[in-house]
Amino acid sequence: MRSSVLVSIDSYRARLLAGLTAMTALLAVMLIPAAPAAAEEEQGYLTITTSSPDDEREVVAGEWYEFTYEVHNDTGAPLTVDRGAFVDILFAFDPEYSAHPARRDCNFEPDVHWDFEINRVVGLWTLALPTVIDPGLVGECTFRYEATSHDVDYGGLWTMLIVHSSSDWGDWESWIEHAITAPGVNYWPEVAGDGRAGHTLTASTGYWGPLVPPHVPELEYQWYRGVNAIPRATSRTYIPTTADVGEELSVGVFSPGVALEKFSDAVVIEPAGPVVLTDVSDNESSRYYSEFYDEITWFAEQGITTGYSNGDGTSQYRPFGKVTRDAMAAFLYRYAGEPETVPPAESPFVDVTPASSDFYGEIAWLSDQRITKGWDTHAGVEYRPFEPITRDAMAAFLYRYAGEPRFDAPAESPFVDVDRIHHEFYTEIAWLAESGITTGWDTSAGKEFRPFEPITRDAMAAFIYRYNEMFGEVAPELGALSESPEPSGSTARSSLAGPSSGPYSSASAGSCVDASVCAALAEERVKPTGK
Repeated sequence: MRSSVLVSIDSYRARLLAGLTAMTALLAVMLIPAAPAAAEEEQGYLTITTSSPDDEREVVAGEWYEFTYEVHNDTGAPLTVDRGAFVDILFAFDPEYSAHPARRDCNFEPDVHWDFEINRVVGLWTLALPTVIDPGLVGECTFRYEATSHDVDYGGLWTMLIVHSSSDWGDWESWIEHAITAPGVNYWPEVAGDGRAGHTLTASTGYWGPLVPPHVPELEYQWYRGVNAIPRATSRTYIPTTADVGEELSVGVFSPGVALEKFSDAVVIEPAGPVVLTDVSDNESSRYYSEFYDEITWFAEQGITTGYSNGDGTSQYRPFGKVTRDAMAAFLYRYAGEPETVPPAESPFVDVTPASSDFYGEIAWLSDQRITKGWDTHAGVEYRPFEPITRDAMAAFLYRYAGEPRFDAPAESPFVDVDRIHHEFYTEIAWLAESGITTGWDTSAGKEFRPFEPITRDAMAAFIYRYNEMFGEVAPELGALSESPEPSGSTARSSLAGPSSGPYSSASAGSCVDASVCAALAEERVKPTGK
């Protein structure tokens, strides 16, 4: 049975998400009554129904199809409605067909017909309602119609039953849409795709009859994770991310002209499978050669990066792109094992909200762990999520992520472009260098760190890879910073690094107080390259 009630979008969505994904043709809707003439008169509901014995069939040219419409007062008492209220039957048919739909047992009167598209006409039949409606059957009609090839080409047969609350034709209280579709046409939207993270899902529109263009300029789309709308997922296609794995995804297709949204069945998203990056290679003759191929591949295999999906199960890493501050938050959160956390209702930053950022939860977590402090402004604390993160800020993030280990920064800087006086993150950068996480660039003037340059995505993968090599076996759990109480609800990826449970002491395994140990580790584990 393919029919639906056109009501407010919120109530329609609520019905469907509550499990009414396969609506029957028998749908009771409310006709709002006028004020009663006497206090004892009872207000109630007017029930409208459509039905067809042919709902399980498909529309084939030359075959006959039947639709029955009924209007009932099922309240058991007189029902008072506004003067001028009426009910309409709309039926779309082929104007080249010599006969209109045949009627029987009908107290609906023929009204107007109008063309709305080539080979389509909408006919109108009307039932005027008295101001006081007695209990029982109010109106009925049965149509028989022989389908044509034009009906098949158009996608099927479409009809609607509408209740008007007054003589104004635009006052629509409720309506039922009913359709029987042609072969290969689905009334409800469907989702095509293999249902894996990183692979494109594509929505079909469903069947709309005359509610689609040219009368409605366009249909709108909204993808849902469970019952929650996915921010900015408003195109016909959607590429699931790792956050969608194990979740039920569906799409709503919305017709703004008639305020009707139809929903697809849900698709459970499966893991993406092996990571395939199409723009990173270890072949030196390849245009995609990267000196950080191993680090980037590890980065992707651990799920720290999802890359930019090509829609076919492969992805681009875009190694020379800049890392934005929101992406940095996502990288560290995933590296920490995606600890369970409840994003706060009130954002810690004035420029980050659930609606404005895909990584709201990750940024809030970063703030909660005191890995980021943001900028104090007259409007409040800002995170500036879409700005590229600079190399000195990245050093600070990793140092805080590590628990701000005790470290005596050297009097002489390891880099010619970083000094204690002019760089607020001198200690963090020196720690990064002494830990072997950064090697800098060799220049004629000496080693440079280039603290104010944005960090590239390939260098980011290398930094976290080296961090993991240095500290991956040291810190199994996420802990507090030296000057803050231990945050709650944090766990770490068991096979990867996480911050220590407290500041490193001089005897902590893996700490870099002993420069000779760090140098040996760096020589053994870290590639001697820049960045």
